Amino acid sequence: MPRETKSYIHSIGVYLPPKTVTTKEVIAGCRESLRLPLERLTGIRSRRTAGDGEFSIDLAIRAIQDCLSHSDTAPEDFDFLVCANISRYDGPQRVSYEPSTAAKLKHQFGFKNAIAFDISNACAGLWTSVYLADSLLRTGAIGRALVVSGEYITYLADTAQKEIVDYLDSQVASLTLGDSGVAVELRLSNSKSVGFHDLELYTLAQYSRDCIAKPTGRPHGGAAMYTEAVKVSASVVPHAAKHVEQILKRNSHSLTQYQHLIPHQTSRLTMQDAIKTVATRFPVDLGERLINNLADRGNTATTSHFLALRDKILEKRIRNGDDVLFLISGSGQTTGTALYTFDDLPDRLHASTPVGRSTNPARVQGETLSVPMQIESMASVKRSSTHNDTLAMLGHVAQECLKKSQYEKQKIDLLLSVGIYRSEFLTEPAIAALLAGDLHINDDREPNDEDLTLAFDILNGGLGFLNAVYLVSELARVGGLDQAMIVASEVENNADSNVGEQMGVHEMASATMLHESADGESGFLAFAFDQYPDSAESIIIDAVWDDKGRFVLEKSCKDDVLDDYLENIAKSVGYFLREHAYTPADFRFLIPPQISAEFVDAVRNKLEFSEQNTVDVSESDGDLLSSATPAAFASILNKQLAKLGDLALIVNIASGGQVGCAVYQF
Repeated sequence: MPRETKSYIHSIGVYLPPKTVTTKEVIAGCRESLRLPLERLTGIRSRRTAGDGEFSIDLAIRAIQDCLSHSDTAPEDFDFLVCANISRYDGPQRVSYEPSTAAKLKHQFGFKNAIAFDISNACAGLWTSVYLADSLLRTGAIGRALVVSGEYITYLADTAQKEIVDYLDSQVASLTLGDSGVAVELRLSNSKSVGFHDLELYTLAQYSRDCIAKPTGRPHGGAAMYTEAVKVSASVVPHAAKHVEQILKRNSHSLTQYQHLIPHQTSRLTMQDAIKTVATRFPVDLGERLINNLADRGNTATTSHFLALRDKILEKRIRNGDDVLFLISGSGQTTGTALYTFDDLPDRLHASTPVGRSTNPARVQGETLSVPMQIESMASVKRSSTHNDTLAMLGHVAQECLKKSQYEKQKIDLLLSVGIYRSEFLTEPAIAALLAGDLHINDDREPNDEDLTLAFDILNGGLGFLNAVYLVSELARVGGLDQAMIVASEVENNADSNVGEQMGVHEMASATMLHESADGESGFLAFAFDQYPDSAESIIIDAVWDDKGRFVLEKSCKDDVLDDYLENIAKSVGYFLREHAYTPADFRFLIPPQISAEFVDAVRNKLEFSEQNTVDVSESDGDLLSSATPAAFASILNKQLAKLGDLALIVNIASGGQVGCAVYQF
């Protein structure tokens, strides 16, 4: 059915590092002689690579600056900010874990009214962010959204050059990568003919292990990406063609009206194969409509579609009013299709002078949900000899949660993982996609099947669970989502490697099934998310390679960080209660962050709640982090402490000076 409302792209920003490296140079840099005509096979002549002192976050910053220069939106007018790069390589031999990149960007640019978090969904990450922004714009929850990715990934090629042994090596795909930054501003369209006519993503998790990125484990250190390129192409292409047909039919559109087709820019052969397969389903010559941006860009991962889009706009191939069909894919295996019609953005991007600023803030703070999402079932497990890594723990809790649920696993529309610290420091694909594959949750469905699942990760420290619940609630409002499962897990990575300081996390996993409230009153009623700039750098956790090539975590923490937390919590809760006309006496339960028993007690005293009403499930060996709120709810439900109509005030915190509040009605 045609959409009643549409979001549209108001601005696109791009940053390309000035350094150029040719494919011949990449091949020549391999330790073992590689007899492979990579340029002829892929169509990649050269690619941009980050220069000295440039890293992932720097590429994102430059892209945002470019995006804002073509927009009339002031930073404080954005109310949704998502960062989607696969790589968080933000310094020499250094990968950022906390705070989230989005939290850092929010602080740097003054996006003070924006909900901010990172998502991880391999090369489909930026499109997943667009999908979320599009949905929230159409519910009216937000007014201006910015999605960004700073993709510094050519360090994977450095590892590949050291480790590749022949042309069949699974790291060969790493030699095709290029660096770039992209930022996209989205708004709600005032025109029925402009914007996204449709945008759908789903996960084919049966193929989730065909591309894996993680630290190499070799003495020289670095990260590596292992890709079964033939398998990836074989799984993606047939589904992509069928999905294009399905989406066009659903919107009563013809492929002939689309002047441009933009697939994920991976290699010439893969893209040509995709277009040929699409063409078998339509009597249309698609050769001239294909956008191929590979020659001097390479595969830029999450940024590839929008980088190609911006390039072709500046080349005047894409013009005002043009229709574009996007074929979306990413490891995991996420596939999707987007149908889009341009307004006058091409002309605006050609304008040489920046536009002025508008002042029309649209805040999401205090947004009340029309149909609350309710906890339907829960489960948790501690790390043990039988459940000794991230996916083993998650597989167990997800199955236990499903045993308690009235729903079969195939009815899960959305599967989100919100854990930060995972076994082997896995970077790609999304942990949620790997879990969906392990559990066979709609892992190889046809696009017209009734049951499809989208799986991706949210990365925002101790605030990830509440961010996820908020998204589930809004996606349910826009339609197409009935049940969602949120899983969380944390492991002590330094304990696994026996080096470095412990991070102080309690090793456990949780699973929570959410569904629409049966009575329309029970469930999550309201959310608010704040950030305090003075606390933006109170805790910094990065992963680094030591002198033996081992990947370990390093933690920098202010001595008075817990005092900062308490003050920020008091400010946020005070504002939140006044906004919704609540007092502490209205709540049967206070669910604070579960850092320690002492911290729970300190929060209770600061907020003037009684000990009887405060839920303490803290553990002596560390912070429950992403599972803190699920563990607290599980305690309430297992002990049958709640009566119908009881209210719980939930408070979450995260590095970057972030505080989240929510109300839940039992």
